[in-house]
Amino acid sequence: MTVSELLADACPRAEFRVGEYRAYSFIGDAKLSDDVDYVCFTGDFGFSGWLPTKEIIENHLAHESILLSNFRLNVINLEYMLPGFRGSQLDREIDKLVVDTLKKAGYGIVARANNHALDHGIDGIHYNTTQLAEAGLAMIGIRDFPVYEWDTGGKKVAIFALTDEADREDQQSLILAMNRADLALIQQKTAGTHFRIAFIHLGSMSSFPSVHEREQVDRLIDIGADLVVCTGSHFIKGIVMQRGKPVAHGIGNHIFSFVDTDTEPIGMHLVAGFRAGELIQLFAVPFHNTIRQGKTGPLDEAAFAFFKKTVLERSVTDTEKYFSDPRSLKNLIEYMNDFRFSKLNKIKWRHVAYGARILFHHYPLIAMSGSVLALLLSVLLLRWMILALVHL
Repeated sequence: MTVSELLADACPRAEFRVGEYRAYSFIGDAKLSDDVDYVCFTGDFGFSGWLPTKEIIENHLAHESILLSNFRLNVINLEYMLPGFRGSQLDREIDKLVVDTLKKAGYGIVARANNHALDHGIDGIHYNTTQLAEAGLAMIGIRDFPVYEWDTGGKKVAIFALTDEADREDQQSLILAMNRADLALIQQKTAGTHFRIAFIHLGSMSSFPSVHEREQVDRLIDIGADLVVCTGSHFIKGIVMQRGKPVAHGIGNHIFSFVDTDTEPIGMHLVAGFRAGELIQLFAVPFHNTIRQGKTGPLDEAAFAFFKKTVLERSVTDTEKYFSDPRSLKNLIEYMNDFRFSKLNKIKWRHVAYGARILFHHYPLIAMSGSVLALLLSVLLLRWMILALVHL
């Protein structure tokens, strides 16, 4: 089911205001209600080797803190960990700015499960846990803090975080991941709750969900997830229904120092509204996120219209879109140009299969010729091995 099917007639009534911000409703009333408890989810946040000026942060907070004050609970993905334990002046300044920004904006929960969680090793994980706890920030996505239970109308809503990939090996299994053991742990920890929200780091190189992404969402639904919110892609992806559960496949970046050719200048807060433990609203509040240029805050009418068009176009469940997406081809070519044999151990069979299908969609004749050539080379190699064995 697509967003268009959820909103049978996607019309202006789905749009509303939260203060100076424009919002777009996917489920439920297009307004804030005093008798509804809201939880807001926000994407990739953090700084590495660079800091915005004090003026840029103050301007950002002047808008965002007012917006987030409308919601009872605010959750964010800390993509770049606090680096202060390394001792440099810049790293200590990053620590202070990140913690101050989170607290002043109104965030209460920090998700730690993402591909950068192990960037500073085991010591970095323990350091981040200590610093965030001392700042009074709750955490999810790590072994010590797997699940956050939120009370709404006398019902328990469980919020948890996992990552699909990690850039470094987690030898002590400190970061919760999409493996059987951690999924079983989450299922056990959330068994007594009324509603379960998965905040998962599940990015991909396409504007549309891959087969793998949909399979991972299925695994989350299997352990009881009622709402799935994905981070990891540095751009907005669609919102769909999968097995009757709402799934946001990508909410884009918050303010994040990393920028590449995939980074888009608009992110979104995804807000879920509950009454007595039941999900009755789901809406997005988009915002500018180009922190390096100092452009953050609410969208004007034209930018909001572009956001709405983008999110609706990407809200599809057809996985063939993943292979035919020009973005997939662009990223595949960039990866191949940057390939190093040291990365070979990180390549999975699905990456090879997906790459072949992407090439086939965009260059069918070349892909077919390459397949025939690979088959012929395989036959020749097999023949050579047989002949070698015969002459032993």
